Amino acid sequence: ERRPDLVRIDDFGVARPVDRGAVQRFKGAKGTYRLLPSPPRFVLLDELATAYERTAEVQGMPGWPSEGHTGDALASLERALDLRRRSHAIAPSSPAAELTEARLLVRLGTVLAARGATRVALVRHLEALAIYRGEAAPLPTRERLELAQALVAVGDDLWEMGDVPAAGLRYREARTE
Repeated sequence: ERRPDLVRIDDFGVARPVDRGAVQRFKGAKGTYRLLPSPPRFVLLDELATAYERTAEVQGMPGWPSEGHTGDALASLERALDLRRRSHAIAPSSPAAELTEARLLVRLGTVLAARGATRVALVRHLEALAIYRGEAAPLPTRERLELAQALVAVGDDLWEMGDVPAAGLRYREARTE
């Protein structure tokens, strides 16, 4: 259920009802109230992006119990990526947000590879790798594992494209992570 704004704060700091419906709700409700601000827009975009990611998991993530609809999963993951990037454009990006984007890029690449779009998958996997490697601080254990998984995904893409020596190099890199 969408809940419309009830009040707006004007330039003088006075809370004013935004429409007749809000006026009717406030009639007879005299008293002192604490106003809570709405969450910033970037928080809502991040929450919506997470919902699209979870939807993709059910729709068709390769190797996961799912409905097997990789096309739908791909569309959901692309939408999630768009929302995350719009969120980061509004609010300053944090290392955690960047790592979340990297994780999403690996998932996108995995779906693309499963659908036979190996070159596009490689681009997404390399984008993720650049984020993981661009982190200034040493990565925590979970993110080191994700980095290794991204390296293996790049190796798989290269192998599929026929570049076996380059794939072997990525696999060896993954072992050292």
